[in-house]
Amino acid sequence: SCLRESGLTLWVSTPSFAELCVQSGAFVQELIPHLRQFLFCGEVLTHTLCDALAERFPHSVINVTVTAVGGENSLSGAKRFGRDVLSHRPYLITIDYGRNDMFLTEEQMRGAWRDMTKEALDAGCKVLLLTPAPDSGAAYYEENERRLTDAKMAEIIRETAERFQVGLADVHGTFERLFAQGHNRSEYAASVNHPNRQGHEIIADCMMEWVPYI
Repeated sequence: SCLRESGLTLWVSTPSFAELCVQSGAFVQELIPHLRQFLFCGEVLTHTLCDALAERFPHSVINVTVTAVGGENSLSGAKRFGRDVLSHRPYLITIDYGRNDMFLTEEQMRGAWRDMTKEALDAGCKVLLLTPAPDSGAAYYEENERRLTDAKMAEIIRETAERFQVGLADVHGTFERLFAQGHNRSEYAASVNHPNRQGHEIIADCMMEWVPYI
């Protein structure tokens, strides 16, 4: 009933969250009658999910553009931002480099996130910044190579969102609250540095909080 009464016109999530939704027979156009567009990010969008959504939401457009490069940090991403991202003239841009920025200096990370956010706003795009999801520690890198902690990266991203008054999906803060309640990192990890389905659901929920405002 909440979805039916929401007046939702744009759906933003990871594909895995939408896959959970389509398991319910009630997830159809009649449930969200004003929905006109699906926007997916962060994961591979399968043909199976596209077919299911097209059948259930015949009046909606499915649109996803993934311009990410595996393992890339924000300093590298900022250099190709105009060419590879803004050239698509997106309505909404999500920026989620936090995990890979641990090897940058604070100055490098601040500058890259600032530049990308400003460029996106100057181009008339909506912006949603994500703080980093947790990993399992220094299992895949040398600890002495790391320059920024998760807390510091999250702080930089929060400050960037505040400075430019853009959306913030505080993934780091959400997981930290779960850990404080006694939950373990292993509950949400598919590998040492990637979330499992439950972890993705939490990330998608953080993003979906902003859907009414973007």
